[in-house]
Amino acid sequence: MISKITSIRSGILLSLLATFFFSLTNLLTKLISSQVPFTQIACSRSLIGLIIVVGYMLWAGRTFKVKKKKILFLRGLLGGAALLCSFYAISKIKLGEVSVLYQLSPVFISVFAHLMLGEKLPRFFYLLLILSLAGCILVIKPTMSNLGNIPAFVAVLSAVLVALAYVCIRALSKEHKTHIIVLYFSFTAAIIPLPWVSYFIIPNSYQLLILLAIGVVATIAQFFVTKAYGAEKAGIVSMISYTSVFFNVLWGILIWKEYLDVYSVIGGVMILSSCVILSLSVHYNKKTIVPVVPGD
Repeated sequence: MISKITSIRSGILLSLLATFFFSLTNLLTKLISSQVPFTQIACSRSLIGLIIVVGYMLWAGRTFKVKKKKILFLRGLLGGAALLCSFYAISKIKLGEVSVLYQLSPVFISVFAHLMLGEKLPRFFYLLLILSLAGCILVIKPTMSNLGNIPAFVAVLSAVLVALAYVCIRALSKEHKTHIIVLYFSFTAAIIPLPWVSYFIIPNSYQLLILLAIGVVATIAQFFVTKAYGAEKAGIVSMISYTSVFFNVLWGILIWKEYLDVYSVIGGVMILSSCVILSLSVHYNKKTIVPVVPGD
C-alpha cells in the first residue's frame, strides 16, 4: 500500500516536472523568436536532442536496429512538422493562447485512433468534440476582418499533427523502445527545417546559450514524462499535463504582459474541461490514453 502511494506521488511529481520543463522550452523559444528564425530554433532543438539521445544509446549499449522504418519516419515527419507549427505560433501570438489551442490534441487523437486503428470512441465524445471546437472558436475569435489569424490556425494544425504522430506511436510502441521513437523523431525534426537554412543566422553568445538551453530543457522534459508514464497510470499523468496552460499563461503575464481576454479564458475552460472529461472517461474504462506531451 505504501509503495503504491509512493509510486502515485512519484508519477504525479514527474508529470508536473515534465510539464514545467516543457513550458520552459516554450518560454525560451518565445524569448528569442524575435531574434532567431523559428525554423532555426526548431532545428537546433531537435539536433541537440538527437545528440543527447545518440549519446545515451551508445553509453547504455542500446541497439539501433528497428523494424518499422516507414512508420518511424512518418511519426518523425508529423512530429517535426508539429514542432515547426508550434514554434511559429509561439513567435506570433500569446503564449497562453498557443498552449490552450494545443490542448485540443487529445480530442483529435481520439478521432484519428477511431478512424485509423478502429478504437472505440469514449462516451459522450461528440458532445465533448463540439464543446472543445466551440472553445477553439472563442480563443481564435474569427471575424470577417480576422480570418487571416494564421498563427492561431497554425497552433490548431500543430495539435492535429501531434495527434497523428501519437497514433503512429500507438502502432510503434509494442515493438520499439521509447529511445528509438525519440531518436527518429529528433533526426527527422532536425532535417525538416533545412529548406529554410538560407534564413538561418549566426547566433551571438546569448542566442547560442538560449538555443542550447532549449534543446537540453526539452530533452529533460522528455525524460521526465517518459518516467512519469512508467510510474503512474497514463490517464492521471495526461490530466496533470493540462497544467501546462497555467505555466504558459504565467510566463506570458510575467514577462510579456500577455493577459488573456474573457473569450480566450472561457474558450480555454471549455477546451480543458472537454479534455479532462475525455481523460477521465478513458481512464475509468481501463483503457490506455495516449500521452500528450506539451511542446513535442
